[in-house]
Amino acid sequence: MSDVRGLSPSRVVLLSVLLAVGASTLTTLLLWAAFGDRAGESPGVHSGRRESAAPRERGAAPGDAEAIHELEDAVARIERALEEEGVPLDETRVERKDEILARLLGITQRERQLAVREAFHELSRCGDAAVPDIVALLKSGRDQDWGGGFSFGGNMFTGGYPRLRTVLIDVLRQIGTPVAKEGLLDALRGSEDLLDYRDLLMLYGSTTDEQMVKGISRMIPKMLEGVRSGGEGADRVDRYVSDWITKHNPEGAEDLLEELALTALQEGKPAGSAFAALIDSSPERAFLVVSRRAKDKQQALRQAATSLRMGRAGASLSAVARFCELVWSKMDPDKTTRTWFYVSLPSRLDRSIASAAERAADGRVLLAFLERQQRTETDEAMRRMLEKTIDRLKGEIAKCE
Repeated sequence: MSDVRGLSPSRVVLLSVLLAVGASTLTTLLLWAAFGDRAGESPGVHSGRRESAAPRERGAAPGDAEAIHELEDAVARIERALEEEGVPLDETRVERKDEILARLLGITQRERQLAVREAFHELSRCGDAAVPDIVALLKSGRDQDWGGGFSFGGNMFTGGYPRLRTVLIDVLRQIGTPVAKEGLLDALRGSEDLLDYRDLLMLYGSTTDEQMVKGISRMIPKMLEGVRSGGEGADRVDRYVSDWITKHNPEGAEDLLEELALTALQEGKPAGSAFAALIDSSPERAFLVVSRRAKDKQQALRQAATSLRMGRAGASLSAVARFCELVWSKMDPDKTTRTWFYVSLPSRLDRSIASAAERAADGRVLLAFLERQQRTETDEAMRRMLEKTIDRLKGEIAKCE
C-alpha cells in the first residue's frame, strides 16, 4: 500500500472512499462476468422480471459506464461535503487563488453578498498562499464600496460586508496564521483610511492574541491623527479606539484617552466613551480636560454631561461621583448645567464589577453624592428628578444585599 503520511487529511478521506467504492464496483463487475451471460441480464436488476439483453461484445460489462459515472458523482459529492465542513483542499485552492481574487474584485453590487461570502470562504481556505496578494491589495489602497448598512455581532459581520477592504481584512483574520497576522499589521500600519482602523478594531476588539494586541496598540497614535483630521469615519473610530484602550490598557492609556476627549470637546462634540473611560481612570484628569476646554465653562460642562450619558457604561459610579464633586466645588454649575448632569447621571450599578457586594459599595458612593445634592438643591423640579434617580439606585443596591 502507498504511504499516505504525506497526504492532507482531505486526501486521506477521499482515498479511503475511492478504495471502498472501487472495491464495490470491482466486485459487482466480477459477479457479472461469472454469471451475467448465463442469466441474460445485467447486474443490478432485482425486479423479478427478466429484461431481454441487447447483443454485446463478450467481456464488455454493460454496467461499466454507469459504474464509472456513479463513482465520479460520489467523489464529487464527497469533495463538496469536505469543503462545506471546512476541510481545505489546499492544492486546488492555491491554484485558483488568482481566479478567486479576480472574481471578488469584479463584484460591484451589494446585492451580490452571497458571491462575496463564497469568495471570502474560498480565499480563507487558501491559507498563507493567499496572504501576499491580499497584503499587496490592501497596500495599494484599492477599495470597492458596496454601500448600504451593515451589522457586526458575535465576532462576525451579519448584515453583509460594507466594502472590499473589509472582506480582505477579515480573510486574513480567518487564515489566522502568524504570517497572516503580520501581513495584516504590515498592510495597515501606515494606512490613511480610517475605515481600515474601524474594521481592524471591530474584528479584533476582544482579541487576546498577543501579536495582534501589541501590533494594534502601536497603531493607536496613528488612528488618533486621523480622528483629529476629521476624515471619513472619524466619529466612529474614536469610540472603537477608546474601547480598545479601556480593554487592553496600552502604554500611555490615560494620555491617549485625554487626547481623544479633548479633541472632541474642542470641536464642540460629546466625547462619549473616551470621556467616560478617562473619568473611570482618573476623575481628576477628566475634570482638567473640561476646565481647559473653552472660555464658556458652562457649555464645556454640558458637553461633559452629554459625554457622560453617552458613555456612562464606561465608568464606575464612584469615579462619576468624584468627577461631579470636583465640578460642583470648583466650577459652580448653573441651573441649566445642573439639569443636564442630573439627566445624565447613571442609576444602574456598574455591571463590569463581578462581585455583588463591590457593585453595591460602588453605587453607594454615587448615592451619597445624589442625596447631598437633593438636600441642597433649590429648584423643586430638579429635586424631584434627583429623587427618581435616588430611588432607582437604591433599588439596584437592595438587589445586591
